This record gives sequence, C-alpha cells and structure tokens, in this order.
Amino acid sequence: MAINCIGNACAGAAGTKLQPFFQDLYACLLGNVCAVDRTTQGTIMVASTTLDFADTAVRKVASSTLRSLQFLLAQDKSLVTNPLCDIIEIIYTFIFLHVNVQSYGVGQPLNLTPNRRNRLSQPSTNTASIVANRPLQMSWRTPLHKSSSLVTSSESELSDSASLTELSPRRQRDNAKIRINALLCLSAIANTAPKALYPHWQKFMPDTFSIFLDNNAFNGELPPLLKSDNQPYSLFTILLYDPMVTVRTAVCNTLVSILDGSKQYLSIAQESDKNKSSFTSLSENLGSIVRDVHQGLIYGLAKEQSKQVLTLMMHIATVLVENCSYERLSKSHLPSIYYAVADHWKEQNLHGPILKVIASVFSIYQDNLKELIQTDVIEQIILKAVSNQNEDEEAQVEVWRTCSTLTRCYFKDTMPMLWQKLIETTSNLPISAASLKFMESYASAIHESGEFTQQNVSWWQTVIENYLQKAATNEDAPSVRAAACDCFASMSRDIFETFHYRYQRLAVTLIFSLASDTDANVRAAACRALGVFVLFPSLREDPLFFSDMLKAILLQKDDKTILVRVRASWAIANLCDALVLESDTNAEFNLREYMSTTEWIQVLEVSTNGSLDNEKLRSNAVRAIGSLLRITPKEYYQNTRIMSLVKNAMQGLEKNIEAGSLKIRWNACHATSNMLLNPHFPIGFIPKEGGVYPWTHTLYQSLIHSLLNCKNFKVRINACLALTTPKQQDQYGDKLTLIVKSILEAWDVCQKNTEYKEIKYKQQLEQQIKHSLKCIQGWLPVQFKDKVSQILLDTCDS
Repeated sequence: MAINCIGNACAGAAGTKLQPFFQDLYACLLGNVCAVDRTTQGTIMVASTTLDFADTAVRKVASSTLRSLQFLLAQDKSLVTNPLCDIIEIIYTFIFLHVNVQSYGVGQPLNLTPNRRNRLSQPSTNTASIVANRPLQMSWRTPLHKSSSLVTSSESELSDSASLTELSPRRQRDNAKIRINALLCLSAIANTAPKALYPHWQKFMPDTFSIFLDNNAFNGELPPLLKSDNQPYSLFTILLYDPMVTVRTAVCNTLVSILDGSKQYLSIAQESDKNKSSFTSLSENLGSIVRDVHQGLIYGLAKEQSKQVLTLMMHIATVLVENCSYERLSKSHLPSIYYAVADHWKEQNLHGPILKVIASVFSIYQDNLKELIQTDVIEQIILKAVSNQNEDEEAQVEVWRTCSTLTRCYFKDTMPMLWQKLIETTSNLPISAASLKFMESYASAIHESGEFTQQNVSWWQTVIENYLQKAATNEDAPSVRAAACDCFASMSRDIFETFHYRYQRLAVTLIFSLASDTDANVRAAACRALGVFVLFPSLREDPLFFSDMLKAILLQKDDKTILVRVRASWAIANLCDALVLESDTNAEFNLREYMSTTEWIQVLEVSTNGSLDNEKLRSNAVRAIGSLLRITPKEYYQNTRIMSLVKNAMQGLEKNIEAGSLKIRWNACHATSNMLLNPHFPIGFIPKEGGVYPWTHTLYQSLIHSLLNCKNFKVRINACLALTTPKQQDQYGDKLTLIVKSILEAWDVCQKNTEYKEIKYKQQLEQQIKHSLKCIQGWLPVQFKDKVSQILLDTCDS
C-alpha cells in the first residue's frame, strides 16, 4: 500500500512538487527489487536474484514497485542516468522475467480472449492435477542480471518442474502485471529520455529476429507456440507469443513510444550485404534492427486476432514508416507492410487504422509502390471505402487523407485517373473537411506541376460550382468553410486568369463572405486566400478589389486569435507587395486610386503595431512597412501626422533589425532596403531646414549592428544591401563615413572567416560588399579611397 501511495503521489502534475524528494524515493523503491552488487560499472544496485517469485506477496511488491517507478521516471529524466543503478538493465530483467518456452509453449491462462488465433491448448486434467499437488517453485532459468545476449530459450528449458507451476492462472496474471509495469517503465524512459535509450535498442529489439524466423517460420507463418532456437528474446517475442492481451497491448504502446520521434536516429540506418565486410558499422547494425522490426510487425499482423492489439500494431506500423528513412533500406519493406495491413480489409472496424498505415506508406516515393496504386490501393481500398455508406467517421476521414497523400506524392501516377474513378463511383463526392483537403492537394499538385491545361481549368470550374460554393455556405461546419478557403488559396495564377469573369467573381465573392465569419479558423483561412489572390495580375490592377480587401483585412487587426492576426498580417504584406509590382509595371500608377490617405494611415499603424506584436506577426509586418513606404508619394511625407507615424514605424523596423529570429531580422533588413528605394523617403539631411531626420542615426546604426554582429550571413548580406540602397549622398546625412568604415570592417572579418561550411554565403557577402562599395564609390571619404580601390581592383583582376 505504501509503495502504491508513492506512485500515486508522483503521478501527474502533482508529482513535480515532490522534485526535491525524487532521488530518495527512487532509491527507496529500488530497494524493494534490487540488491547492491559490485560490477564492472562499480558498486551499483542490480535486480535481486534472491526474490522468491513463488510468493504472491513478492510478486505484488515487484509489480507495485515497477508501477511507482514508471511515474517517477516520467517526471524526472535525470533518474535514467543516475549512477545508483543501470535502470534500463533492471527494467529489461523484469520485462523478460519468465519469458521462456515453458511459459509461452505449454498452456495459457484461463481468461484468455477467445478469438486469439493459434489458441494455445488448455492443460489436460492430469496436468492440472499435477500442478495443483506440486509445491510452488521459482521459475528461475537465468540470474536476473544476466546479459540480454545470453538469455536464450534453451536455458529456459532446464526446469520442467518450474514450468508446471507457471500454469497457475493467478501466477500468470501476476507475472503479466509485472511485465506490464516494467514495459510502462520502458515507455516512460522512451518518452522522457529517448537519447539515453537509443544505445540500448538492441537489448529490446535485437537484430536476430530474422534468424528466429528462419528457424521457426513455415510457409510465411509462425508456429502457434514458442519453440526453442537459442536466440535472445525481444519485445516481438512477447508481442507474438504472450497469451495475455493486456501484455501485448503494453508491448505495442511501448514500441510506439520507442519509435515515435526517432527519425533523426533512424535516418542513419542502412541495410547492406553482410558478406561484404567483417566490420559492422552503427548504421548497418541499426539497419538490421529496422529490418527485424518490419518483419516482426508483418508476422505479428498475420498472427494476431485481437482487434485491440491489431489496431495498436497498425499504429506501430504508421509510426515506424513515418520515422524511417527508406533511401538506404530494402525496397521490399513498404510493399510488405502494405500487404500485411491490407489482408485485414475484410474487418470493417479496422478500416481507419489500415488507411492510416497506407497513407504513411504512400507518403514515401518508391518505384515499386507505383504498380500497387492502380491495381490494389485505388480499386480494392479507396473506391470501396468511398462507396461504403457504413464506414465510421475515422475511416471516412482517413480515406480522403490517403487520396491526398497519393495526389501529393504520386501525382502523375494517380491523377486525373483517381478523380475520374471517384466521380464514377459516386457522382457527387461528399462535402467534408477531409474531402476538400483532398481537392486542395489536387489543386496544389496542379500548381506545382506547372501543367496548365484546359482539363485543369475545367476541373477547377467543376470544383467551384459543385463543391466550394456549397462548402462556403455550409453554416453547420466551420471546418468545411475553412477547408473551402484553403482550396481557393491553392489556385494558381494561370488558372484564375483563364477563368471566365463569372468564375473569378464567384471565387472572390465567396472568400469575402468568409472573411467576416464567426469562426476564427475560417477568418484566418479567408485572409490567407485573399493574400494569395491579391497577387493575381487581374486583381492587382483592380482598385475596387483592393478597397474591398483592405476593409475585410483591417477588420481583423485587433482579433483576439493570434492565428487570425498572423494571416491578416501576411495578407496586408502581400497587398503592399502587389502595389509595388503594380507601380513598377504601370507608369501612371497613383496610390490614391487604390487606397485613401485614411486607409494608408490604417495600414501603416496596423503594420507598426504588428512589428511590436507576437513574433509570428513581425516578419510580415516589417515587410508591409517596407513595401508601403516604398510607394508612398512625396507629398505624404510633408504631412506632420504622417511623419509621426513614420517615426513609430522606424522604431519598429530598428527593433526587428537588431533582435528577433533570423527570419524576422532578414525581413526587417530587406524591408529597409525596399523602403530606401523610394527617392522621396525622408532620411539623412533635411532639405532647406538643415539638420537630419530623427531616425537617420538609429536606423543606420541598427543596420551596422546587424552587418558586424549577426552570425547569420543572410542577415548580414541584406543589412549591407540596405546600407547602400539610397541613391543620393544627402540621404546618408553625416553617417557616410561610419557606414563606409563598417562595410570595410565587415570585409576584413569576412576575409578572416575560413570555415568551409560557410563558404557559399561568405562569397555572397563578399560580392554584396563589393557591389555596395561601387554604389557609393563617388562619395567616398578620402581616407578610404585607397583601400576601396584595392578591393574593387582585385575584383576586376579575378
């Protein structure tokens, strides 16, 4: 009871309050199942070999201790590397305690799930009476601390008498509880300290499972009972042969914890010819483990009968595929996984998990998967799932996600054939967030492929009329309305420009109607779609569209939802960029035709506030400031109120040039360069009045700071570009000498940098410095002329 109290106290968020006592509690708990021993690692605690597991009380103490340990390990990852003991070795001992031919090869507990395939035969009456009359003995084949590589099934056959005691249902239930709690401990370590567990993967998933299969599998099937073959046990031994559903469930959850998030570790796995060399590298070792995990799953999926465990196995398969890099692995793994899960398609309640696995398999491009798409996946899986009216909600969502994956990763092998077959199967596709996501994937694939055909235009017209129009007016499902906006945002410029005016107006009207939606996600999606549309040439030239878009976007400036403000900020930045494009291509461009002075002020205020808001807004906010001030006419800068707004905007720019993420700083430097392309922008000396504009010193100083102190070359390149963007000497004020000195200092620093990994960007910075010096060569102070001439002369010579 006291042990359980410790575990309960450490569980959940309340456990963090006990942080100062974790070490003591840890030692206390280990004392129940461990003994002090001198090992090669020094004097540490190891799993005790004197515990009498024939005693029910001992089994209960061990189970409760492991349960409490998993709560502790979940709270404090430092315990995993605590020198007090090798906790992973201790957990290994209890996971594989009584895993042997006697336990898994003689009989099964009385409460087994009846639908378990290859059901183990019940002990005969004679055997049962023998068990009842014999005294309880410890089933102790090997010492608890024995190395994993030496634990074999042959050793576990040394005691027939001990195996008979293990037929006791109560004994098996207690052993199962110990194993489950030990697995929970391993799962806790995998979640809290995965890097500490990586070196020990081979203990729990040895690369000898393929040998086990060679020795035991016949015609692609494993025997119903575990047989001895002198191979070390693994988690798959338990998954394949443990008669308890709860244990197999715990193994599945543990494997998910181990594999999830291991992409960086698994990325080095490589399968190669073992006869190639006597030396086995880490990547080849890991490749062997990955191969055996795939094989274990495939055989497990074929052998398992419990729907609960099958669902979890499919989850393991999904996580495994998502975390493996298959470039250096066998090409047979993914098709084998596909066939293993597809064999269960007749069981309708497994359709959701099956489709998840299929989607993950086909998210990876392999030539040998292409032939499966038409013959198997589309005909046997997707079309049947779409046409089945009795599919549960999960399967309905996953079938469209699978379609999206195929469209995204196998576009040329899938489209438009998949779309045509779907329409033939069901004349009108259901309108749901998942089906619209599939349409979005199709639209994005069309855009990325660069294929501009009348067939694609017709497809878009059909989608707008039959699906997006209904989805945008669906009052019951905000997710459907948001998905409709995402579809519109995937439209390419060429498609839109080819549309008849009717379709263009319909698309724009639907998006505007959703920009003021009651749901925040819909508003955010509508802002994103407007941000895409404003860059289309026909809309870019339309002052009415600009006016309507401004009104719609400015309504979101104070939205409480950060996502809406982020998307609105992005849309405003794109709007300002569109104005720059229009001013560059139209000689008669007049800003007032697109926005009034009041709207100009609102845009600058919103962008300035955004530059000081959440980090997610800042990169777009500074981009908007730069583009807006670039196209601002001279007379605006003669307005006192506008100049005070410009001062605030400069403070926002300066802050983001000097600090923030690299993306923010890069955008801030680029925005400054963009802004300074306006010959009328007020910076440097004030004409007629004398003196300098108040932000001249601070703005140039911020750029100099980034040029000399920022570690990122891209930021430094843009800072250097901005420093010499002004085309008039007066725009530098009294800072020209400081600017030239700083650029030359940046050149010297650049010459001293010899790191090979930075050579590409170093060369780009050198080119930018030379270009900047050329831009101001005519205004150089005397003391710098010789050095600048030498730098530029070297450029000519090279």
